Parts: sequence; structure tokens; C-alpha cells
Amino acid sequence: MDNKTKTDKPKSKKYTNQIAAAIHAKQTLAVDEHLVVPEPDGTVPLLMMNAPYSRFTLTIIDKNRDEDLIVSCNILASGEFPLLKNMYYKTLLSSEDAKSEELSPAYTVTIKTGYFKGNTPAQVLMNDPAKKDELIRTRSWLADNISKFPANKETMDAIDDAIKLFEANKLEDSKSGGTAKVVFERQFKQMNGYKVQASIKICYDTSNRVPWNIYIQNSDITEIKPDGTVVTANPRYSTIFLNDEEMAEIIRAMDDTLMCFKLINYRPLKKMADEMAWKPDGTK
Repeated sequence: MDNKTKTDKPKSKKYTNQIAAAIHAKQTLAVDEHLVVPEPDGTVPLLMMNAPYSRFTLTIIDKNRDEDLIVSCNILASGEFPLLKNMYYKTLLSSEDAKSEELSPAYTVTIKTGYFKGNTPAQVLMNDPAKKDELIRTRSWLADNISKFPANKETMDAIDDAIKLFEANKLEDSKSGGTAKVVFERQFKQMNGYKVQASIKICYDTSNRVPWNIYIQNSDITEIKPDGTVVTANPRYSTIFLNDEEMAEIIRAMDDTLMCFKLINYRPLKKMADEMAWKPDGTK
């Protein structure tokens, strides 16, 4: 006999709008679709396909805290998602261009020990040229210990290149890794019937093996003043890091879903638009 109660539901029914997810040990990024066609008597033409509130919702579920934290933000299907998609592909192209330049190890090799740990030699000199002597001392220490740590040779070569470029005045800040570039950002979006204010920022960091990071912040709206000023409380936020494959799947899922939505709805919306269109004889 089936032991399931009447209230038991298949797991899939809990996620009926979910189109993609990046699942990590203690964090998950879920993407839901809430795509809606325009109203026949609305302000948006029917063949624009999406109502003003037609959207994707990105949600981070964060279990790194005492209590699970859930933060969400909407990305509109019209305007915002096309911009995100465009900036995503531009970022990938510029990233490939940077890789094809075969950058000096001064920009790509990270110092793994000592005072400058976590920085490239180029970053050290561009942040503070006065650190040149300290960087040279770091190289000397690496050389003294190369018999124990043969991998020191790579860092020594990177320091040599950085100093050579520095003395020739050829260090370029634009080539230095470690700075996350903002790909897409939206602030102060009102959600859930104007009960929550949300912000989202998506960045790309070429120096990170997991280069994509998505930051979402939510705050409770306590008051909207007559002049439009929004008063908020209880800010909460989370950031999730994605690798290239995960981010590609997120963009692909959103793009495919939007395309399928348009294909399914174009014919009935076209028929409705034709029926509503003004005709020369004055009939409808």
C-alpha cells in the first residue's frame, strides 16, 4: 500500500517555474521564469510579446549562516535580459582577447608567500612603486630557497619581468588581474508588491578560477514617502561565485526560455492584434 499522504507532492511540483540552477555545497542559485504576455487593452503592444512585469527571478539560497538566507532579484525580460545577454558575450570576447595577448607572467603569476602573498608582481609595483626594493628582497628569499621549492623559479621570473617593465615605464594597469569588472547591475528594484527592495550586481574577474560572481541584496520596505523616497530596514545580502560553465548554462536557459515563450505566443498574439487593428472601412 502506498504510504504517501494526500499532501505529499512530487519534488518537481515545488519548482514548476525553475529553468536553471547552480547547486553548490552550501549555496544555490536558482533561476525562475515569470514570463507574461501583454494585456489586450494594455499600454504595451501585443507583438512586443512581454508585459512590463514579465521577468526572470534570480534567487540565492545561502546555508553558510545559522539560518538559511534567501535573497532574490528580478531581471525584466524586455530591456534588462537583452542587456545582460549582450554584456555577457562582450565580456567573454574581451576575456578571450586578453588571453590571446600572451601576457607577461608579471601580470599572471601570483606571489604565494611572504608580505605580497596573493598579489602579482605587476600589482605590487602599480599599487606602490616604493615597494620595488621589498619585491627584490622577496625575489632573493625565493632564490635562496629554490632547492627546497623549485616552483619558486616561476615567481622569480614573474618578478624579474615586472621590474623590467616597471623600469621601462611599460607596466599597464589595464592588463593587471585582480579587479572584478561589473557586467550587469540594477539597484533599488521593488518586488513582492513593493514590500522588498532588491539590487543585483554581476561581475567578472579574469584572475579568479571561478570568475563570475553574483551579488544580490534585499531590504524590507517600511515606508514610501509622498516624494517617492523609499525607507528600508533589515538589509541582507549574499554573493555566489560561478564558473564559466555554470554561467553559460544560466544565460542559455534564460535565452532559450524567452525564445520558446515568444514562439509559443506569437501566433495567438498576432491573430489578436490583427483582429484589433484599425481597417480602412472602419470595421474591426
